[in-house]
Amino acid sequence: MKYYVEIDGKERILEVERDGDGFSVTVDGKVVPVHLDRHHGHIRTADVGNRRIEFGWGRKEQSYSIVIGGVSTDLTVKDSLQHRVEE
Repeated sequence: MKYYVEIDGKERILEVERDGDGFSVTVDGKVVPVHLDRHHGHIRTADVGNRRIEFGWGRKEQSYSIVIGGVSTDLTVKDSLQHRVEE
């Protein structure tokens, strides 16, 4: 599925596909495997490529706030249908 993600005013296109028990995420033509932990909550662990990261997240009105390594980033995520409607 294709998603349009706005981070710091710049739009990126992410293509996300199921890959076994994880996901395959394509960003700017680069494919990155992602495997999330089995926990549910606002603090998670993920294997992203060959790195393990811990991250926190929260939902705001129409966006998400992601915290990785103490750095917070707000992002807006739209699927293909939402993106077409807003164009």
